[in-house]
Amino acid sequence: MNSRRYSLACAVIGLILWLDSYLWVPLSLIPSLQGRDLSFLAPVLPASEAGASLIAMVGLVLGYVARQSSQPETPEYRSASRRLALNVLVLIIVPNLVGPLLLDG
Repeated sequence: MNSRRYSLACAVIGLILWLDSYLWVPLSLIPSLQGRDLSFLAPVLPASEAGASLIAMVGLVLGYVARQSSQPETPEYRSASRRLALNVLVLIIVPNLVGPLLLDG
């Protein structure tokens, strides 16, 4: 079963989507874009965060399925556990801990 591979793909895609939701930060720092209307990003930012959350949840389910379908103490089990942890990182830790740090700094 390819649940482990799909779980890793979901974690990577979720992280990329989450980073896209903070696209306005580097765009606001580019001198040639300062003073321009960036309101076209308004629908993209919440959609990126929602998409990252959804993809990470799918990755959690896939990682759980991959972990349940493998025997403990095997390389497949450890690999599925790492991918499950990566999806937890994307879904919970990154938006709740790193996001406020970026906004406060």
